[in-house]
Amino acid sequence: MSPDSSARSQVADVQAHVRIAGHRVALVPKAPFVLTPTDEGVEVVHRGMLARLRVVGDSLRYVVDGGARGLHDLMAAVDTDYAGPFRLETSDFVCAWPDGFRVASPDREGPFLFDLLPEAQGDEAGAGCLVFVAGPYAPELCPSVDALVTAGRALLAREDHETHSVVEVAYEHRGVPQRQWHARFGVGERIFVLTAQGPEDAFDAARAAAQQMVSSLRV
Repeated sequence: MSPDSSARSQVADVQAHVRIAGHRVALVPKAPFVLTPTDEGVEVVHRGMLARLRVVGDSLRYVVDGGARGLHDLMAAVDTDYAGPFRLETSDFVCAWPDGFRVASPDREGPFLFDLLPEAQGDEAGAGCLVFVAGPYAPELCPSVDALVTAGRALLAREDHETHSVVEVAYEHRGVPQRQWHARFGVGERIFVLTAQGPEDAFDAARAAAQQMVSSLRV
């Protein structure tokens, strides 16, 4: 899944289902988008346009490129009281933005809020993996975490926590061992599923990212 794929470029600009907030500002990107964390702040790409944002004390500074006339061509920026590091926020929950992952608008149809794409490449840990959030679902469409263990998957682990339930499964795709990790959590009568998936030999980083998200979850 490349952030420069034609599938992304053909999607019309729409309101994102996620924003990042931190340092007293919230950034709501226009889809399709890719948000990449940097040492100084965050880099935003939208339809070939680029914005580099730097956190300087209590302010946010930026430069734009790729034909952008200003920050408004890529996103909306609004003030917020949250002064911590950048985190992920939706209309239903907030959670940590895991290290080593970019945030992107999904490039496929379905009830997907956002994707996390690994910065790792080649043989690095996490390369080839994907983390994403799907929902909301009605409870009857996802009655339990066990409903996520589909045909052809071998159950490796199952956990029940106060706020969520988890399963991890193994399977093969084109002869390559794969893993999936699902966390099912509810917000009122709305059900969400957080999934990490990828090649078995690179999966630890994706699982750790998903675990960081669910452990920091607030509704």
